[in-house]
Amino acid sequence: MAFDATTQPSASQSPIDGEGTLLIVKAIFLRRVMHLKINPQNRNRRDAAMVGLCVVVAFSMHCQRDAKVQMFAGPATADASRQRSDANMASADRTESSQSSDVLVADAQTVDSGDADMAPGGAMVAVASIQAKPVALPETANYEDFAKRDPLGFLRFCWDRYKSNVQDYRCTFTKRERINGEYMPEQIADVRFRESPFSVDMTFTKNIGECARALYVADKWVDDEGNQQAWAKPGGAIVRLLISKILQPIHGARAQNASRRTIDQFGFGKSFELIIRYSAKAQAENALTLNYTGEGSVGDRPTYQFERLLPYDGNEDNYPDRLLVFHIDQESLLPVACYAYSDKEGNDLLGSYIYTDVKLNPGYSPEDFDPDLINF
Repeated sequence: MAFDATTQPSASQSPIDGEGTLLIVKAIFLRRVMHLKINPQNRNRRDAAMVGLCVVVAFSMHCQRDAKVQMFAGPATADASRQRSDANMASADRTESSQSSDVLVADAQTVDSGDADMAPGGAMVAVASIQAKPVALPETANYEDFAKRDPLGFLRFCWDRYKSNVQDYRCTFTKRERINGEYMPEQIADVRFRESPFSVDMTFTKNIGECARALYVADKWVDDEGNQQAWAKPGGAIVRLLISKILQPIHGARAQNASRRTIDQFGFGKSFELIIRYSAKAQAENALTLNYTGEGSVGDRPTYQFERLLPYDGNEDNYPDRLLVFHIDQESLLPVACYAYSDKEGNDLLGSYIYTDVKLNPGYSPEDFDPDLINF
């Protein structure tokens, strides 16, 4: 009889009598086995018959079960079962892929009230060899569309992605700043960084100033007045013969004369914080211009480029810059380049900051920032 997926047989119908067939098969083989038992010389044949019986019985029971499934469930249910199986396998594949992929990654949460990162305008950053574990956008969107539609929302997304996926990194850091109206020479440093606790180990390799190396861990070295301190290795070779290292306040006059941004404002996270905090402030005052301006590049890495205008009046306590041009790396979604200017035309540079050779999540421990253990 023809069987439709929606048809279910009644109790009186028996299209396939699996149990009857099974009984007949059993009887035939039992008779054969008893005959072999009477003739011991045919022991091998008897054993073979017994094995055959087991195989046939198992196969018959399997056929009977499948027949009942087809009769009472119908093809639709069988198809649904296969679909559930496929879905489970796909889910397992996605889970395995997610667990095996390397990091990076952050959406936006809230804007903290603490100091921001690098240059008030941002950080000029070039990133190489970045491995990231991206957080997916909605299926109907992509990063560039998101950046065009809602630049500030996109930045918050990137910041959260960073906070969710990056614990530490190493990089080469290059900066040039204008301090007290004078442009400082470009400096390059090798940096190791850890997010929690906030830790920075910065060793200068080009245009070494008064400080050749700085080591800072938040709340680890504090003076009697509660001022945060960092270990500093003097820049001059002769001075180092007398003083190998010394604790210095990170917000003291010497630190402010050496850099536009202090060491506790270093890093990608602080760059996001700075950009978002002042953008949100200007937006609340109806004074923000923030636009996605197209694709760009930093070194050989493609980026999303943005421009921001703030009501900067020279007082950095209010706003850090007039014009900020910054780049978000298309793969890692890190702020890989920022240029801060005091004028909207972009002629008067306040600061630029570069990150290259970035290696994410090397797995630093607190011991990697202990001056007694790292031969600081």
